[in-house]
Amino acid sequence: MKQYITGFITASCLVTSFFLFVAAQNTEFGDIKVHSISIVNNEGKETMWLGSGEGGNGFLETFNSDGSRTSNLGSSVGDYGSLSLFGPEEKPSSFLSDYLITYNSKREQTTYLGNTKSGGGYLATFNSKGIETVSLGVNETGNSGHLKTFNEDGIRTSFLGSNRMGTGYLQTYNSNGNKTVYLGSSSKGTGYLATYNDLELITGYFGTGPNKEGVVGLHDNKNNLGWSVSGKSEKFD
Repeated sequence: MKQYITGFITASCLVTSFFLFVAAQNTEFGDIKVHSISIVNNEGKETMWLGSGEGGNGFLETFNSDGSRTSNLGSSVGDYGSLSLFGPEEKPSSFLSDYLITYNSKREQTTYLGNTKSGGGYLATFNSKGIETVSLGVNETGNSGHLKTFNEDGIRTSFLGSNRMGTGYLQTYNSNGNKTVYLGSSSKGTGYLATYNDLELITGYFGTGPNKEGVVGLHDNKNNLGWSVSGKSEKFD
């Protein structure tokens, strides 16, 4: 990718230098108006094209010695500036606009860096099949951060972030996407750990009781409390 960027910058500098040189020959050169400019190499193959795209926006493309496109600079669908880089056989390698996307050699997306619908930042990575594996950014409201991981089938396996009360928590999920563990804070601001079976029914609880003492509880497979113990000390006369 570094070579593509270097080549693109070099080509842009050559075009700019050409106009500066021509203008320097005549202080009253005036304006240059053309529909497009095409630069060819010694073999007559086009290496650069400067003109207008289909939407009427300015457009610059570069090509390698085989005539394959390597980069283009112009405007995206949302009228943002955009830069696209291409690898062998014109396979997309990256796209930069108001967001950044990279691709592997199979044209599968590998990363995304940009904004969410709520206006927050967002980073996602994808495996070789184009399936999302990691999500790092803000929640749906765009106010608090989170980290999500997914397995090779795109099923969520863990979540680390903030809940609606503004406290942090960690959740893990099984291969079917069902919650298995919760570690975080209760509505009263105390920490607790809860485990769940494959039906997402609670099986164990370790946390804090109503009198700020430690409590442990075990549940049966129907979510009924079967055993519990409190850390509250007993006083005898």
